[in-house]
Amino acid sequence: MNFIVFTWIGVVLGEALVQALLFKYKKGFGHKPGDAFYLILFFIRGNMAILHGAFVVDAQPGVFVPLIGFYVSMHWLLFDLTLNKLRGKDIDYEGKNSGWLKDVPFKTQMLISGIGTAATIIWLYKLGYI
Repeated sequence: MNFIVFTWIGVVLGEALVQALLFKYKKGFGHKPGDAFYLILFFIRGNMAILHGAFVVDAQPGVFVPLIGFYVSMHWLLFDLTLNKLRGKDIDYEGKNSGWLKDVPFKTQMLISGIGTAATIIWLYKLGYI
């Protein structure tokens, strides 16, 4: 694994740290009915992926699909685990506003995201990016 993988892991862990601090000090930031907080998070994540792809990976058009797959699966694999650990919750804790995957069993989420992460790392390796 190289710089590409570790820098994206840093982005995911950084987001988990920021959200854990927001939960601690703001007590439920942006989690009110009708709040657009998740839209803002998707916008921030998308921009981080674009910046990472442009400046860290120097991605060419043929690498976008595996790169997006890597970004998404790595986020699913690490984010909830890290956020729950930082908040002192059980690793499989799902809050009322935990997003789209909260109804999927935790072990299934980890299995799918782990397979996705491994598959996209192999794909990126075969393309010469890792």
